[in-house]
This record gives sequence, structure tokens and C-alpha cells, in this order.
Amino acid sequence: MPLLRLIVPALLLAGSVPLAAQGTADFGGEIFWAHTTSLPGAPGLGGLALTMSAGGVGVRGSGALNRRYDAYGSADMPWSVDGDFFVNSNALGQVIGIATGGFMPVGFVGIGQQGVHVPGGGGSVTNFSYGGGASVQLFAGLRLAAELRQRRVLSQPADVPPYTMGSGRELRLSLTFGTGRTARGRGSVRRGGDLPERGPRSSGAASASARRVIVTGEEFLGVPYVYGGEDPRTGLDCSAFTQLVFRRNGVTLPRTSRQQAVVGRAVLMDFGMIQPGDLLFFASSGSLIDHVAIYAGDDRILHATSSGAEVRYDDLRTQRGAWFIEHLVSVRRVLGTDGQSLMRTLDAAARLAPVLDRGDFAPRP
Repeated sequence: MPLLRLIVPALLLAGSVPLAAQGTADFGGEIFWAHTTSLPGAPGLGGLALTMSAGGVGVRGSGALNRRYDAYGSADMPWSVDGDFFVNSNALGQVIGIATGGFMPVGFVGIGQQGVHVPGGGGSVTNFSYGGGASVQLFAGLRLAAELRQRRVLSQPADVPPYTMGSGRELRLSLTFGTGRTARGRGSVRRGGDLPERGPRSSGAASASARRVIVTGEEFLGVPYVYGGEDPRTGLDCSAFTQLVFRRNGVTLPRTSRQQAVVGRAVLMDFGMIQPGDLLFFASSGSLIDHVAIYAGDDRILHATSSGAEVRYDDLRTQRGAWFIEHLVSVRRVLGTDGQSLMRTLDAAARLAPVLDRGDFAPRP
């Protein structure tokens, strides 16, 4: 399989480069069963796949086998391997603010090879494939997925009779699961287990404007978390809380966390760079922002948290805090050191759909 050894690794490497450049990547796996019309006499195959994704785009490598016996009792093992590049609805959600919830469509293209014994010999063919599907969330980190793939032959050896294999449709049913996240480069986030002893770790002391923001936020400690809530007398959600706190300090923020995540100035996701008063954005799914908090210094965040049921502080060195470290996807600075707002324009935020935040899914305190 010399061609296979070149094509599939090259596809996966090409797809992994932009993922690595984004700083974080989510890893996952699949256990699947596929029904295919592209392998003669072997309609069903079982297999495994590994995925790497960031921001709704990713790469996947998969392999499948079907052990069968011919009329003479000889063992035969049809096989199939693929390297795919995929885009799911999280990528669209990042752009226009659509919350995909538990339902996630996906589209993909790929290159692979299939092999089987056929009358008069055996061999393998190279094919191009494309298709789409969708997944639904069963439990945290576990999804049920279905995909339909169309295969087209690119090349096949002379000893494989034409049209006997390589082209056809394939239906894949799978259970997908997350295996974790890796962070790379200078802008990576320190994980919960790597947090140092108590003490401010930002690049400088809190500015006067940041201290005022935190003091204002503390006025709402204990206010109940309410989905979509905007009134501190009855309850607030996460982005309504940050909007209210900053508005009282002369900074106008848009309404939702995804809108707030495009204003101000980007900050490297490194706690050596994050300062009190910065906005921290989290994604429960790994890519679609659905929660925002104010960094208060000393490894603490101040936020209206759905899992904590109220406006409260959370310590990032705790087991609960480790969830927030693991799901941090963006940091923005909207305050300058001189107390002036770093906000330039709200035009980018206005173009995003004002979809209310789902809230965080951290362990309950």
C-alpha cells in the first residue's frame, strides 16, 4: 500500500497545521459500523477513528475491517482506511452566533484506500470521497452520529477488475467521544494542575479602572442566575452581568458572550498576560462560546454562573476551577491602564446574531 502511506498522512498533516496555529485542539475518537456498496461481498465493516478539531474544523483518520470466509473456508479481510477534512456547525456558530445545542451537522471530504480479494486476484484501490451527516449529544462528551459518504475511484491496479470495488455509497453509524484538549505555543492556557501557589500572576497589578470594575461586580454577589435575565432584582445571566458591571464603569458592551468576544483587544491565553478586569470566554462544547466571566486576579473569576446558580467567585485552582481552565477559548481586554475604554467599535458585534448564552456546565460547587 505505498500510495496509502503517502496520501493519508499527507492529508492529516495538512489539516493539522491550521489547527495547531489556532493554539488549542480538541481530540476525540469514534467507534463505528459502516454499510458500504464499494466492497464486493463485504457490506458491513467495523472500525475506529481518531479526530482533531478546533473552532468547528478538523481532520479525521479512520480504519475498518470485515473478517469473512469464502466458499472454500479461506479467510479474507476486506479493509478500508480514510483521511478526512471536516467542518461542523460549530464553525458557522463561531461566525454568526448560532447555538447548535445538542444537534450538530457536519460535512467532509477525504481520500482513502480499500482492499479486498476479488475473482482472479486481489488488491486495493484509491478513492476520493465526500459526504455529510449529523450527531446528537447523548451525554457529556458522548454523541451518536450518522454519516452518508459517496466514494469515487481515483486509481486501481491492473489486477483488480474495473468497477468491482472502490465506487459506491457508505452509511456510517458511530459513537463519538472526546479524549481531551491540548494547548500549544506561547498563548496556551495553563491547566488546573499546573497553577502555582496563591498569588497574583498577571503581568501587573490591577489598574484603578479594573479595581472599580471588580468592586462593582461584588455588589451583585448572590444575585440568582436566570437564563436571559437582565434585571439584578430578579436575576442575571453571565453576559448581562458583565454588560451591567462594565456599563456602570463607562464601558458599553454588547448583550451576549459571543458578541462581547469580538470587542476590545485580544489577549494571549496565558495567565502571565491576563490582567484583572479582562473578560474570559468559555466554550462548553470546546469551540462555541457560551459563557463569560471577569478575571479578578489571584486565580479567581467573578461571574454569573448557571452551574453555581448565582453571581459568585470561583477559584481556578479547585477541581471546579479546572473545568473553566479546560474550556477557556478567548480573552479580551476592554479597559486600558489609564482607565479609558479600549472599545473601538461595536459594528462587528452587531453583525452577530444575539443568541442568549446557554451558561456553563462546570461541576456544581
